[in-house]
Amino acid sequence: MRAGDLVARHAGDEFTVLLTGPAVDRAALERIARAILLTLSQPITFGAKVVRVSASIGMLLRGEAPSLSGEALLRAADAAMYRAKVAGKARIVVHELRDSPAGKPG
Repeated sequence: MRAGDLVARHAGDEFTVLLTGPAVDRAALERIARAILLTLSQPITFGAKVVRVSASIGMLLRGEAPSLSGEALLRAADAAMYRAKVAGKARIVVHELRDSPAGKPG
């Protein structure tokens, strides 16, 4: 995460990360996603109990879909996240516009 980036709880155990500022290319986005997965994979100790968590990450580059609304972008990233969950723990899936009919997230 960089200064100016935002993290918000989206719903239940889902969080949204919004990368702001200069354009981010796909390679940089994937590096950030891998860093998030690595950080989340570190064990957390509560007293005598050790807790381990994992995450599934779905993402979309705004530059690939400049005309989509914020709501449509969230739906696209959400669809990618569910594909990541199906693929297994600690996965990253990038939503490609060709994944949905007529370039609309679904």
